[in-house]
Amino acid sequence: MAILPTQEEIVARFESAPEYVRNFITSVELMATFKTLREVHKLHLDEAGQVGRALNAVFLEIRPASEFPELLRSSLEQNVSVYDALLKDINEKIFKVFREKMETKPPTPTPVTPTPPATPPSTIGKLEATITKQPQSVVVSTLTEKNDVISKPTTTPTPPQPRTYTNDPYREPVE
Repeated sequence: MAILPTQEEIVARFESAPEYVRNFITSVELMATFKTLREVHKLHLDEAGQVGRALNAVFLEIRPASEFPELLRSSLEQNVSVYDALLKDINEKIFKVFREKMETKPPTPTPVTPTPPATPPSTIGKLEATITKQPQSVVVSTLTEKNDVISKPTTTPTPPQPRTYTNDPYREPVE
């Protein structure tokens, strides 16, 4: 019997997984497909969570794909009647789509290291004043020689005024 990975194992492997795997696992398309499969096969919430862990174990290569049928069977221990149909649907609607995306994935670009500028800007360390307008108030920021930012509000926003009372046409006057 195959053992499902723990949440910690899944998170640790997810962080080191290739970007296209992370993108597929977190894609809206996969979530919608999984939700549809859950509704069609009437999986309980805990069963759906176990099936999701089994899928993640295979996508993140924690368990080999050959173990997926046994992982699925162990996650459906209470609802074995839907096993064959669910296995077929997962293969067609999730794994097949993933294989197609892997075949058409673009080649990984070689990382380019940016070159630093030849001379630093000459304005570093000088005093500069910046005025930023915000709704109903003005904030003046000043850069000092130590590049500390000092913000001073010059005006305070006006509080909202209460509405004047008018007679309610639906309320009868008190006699």
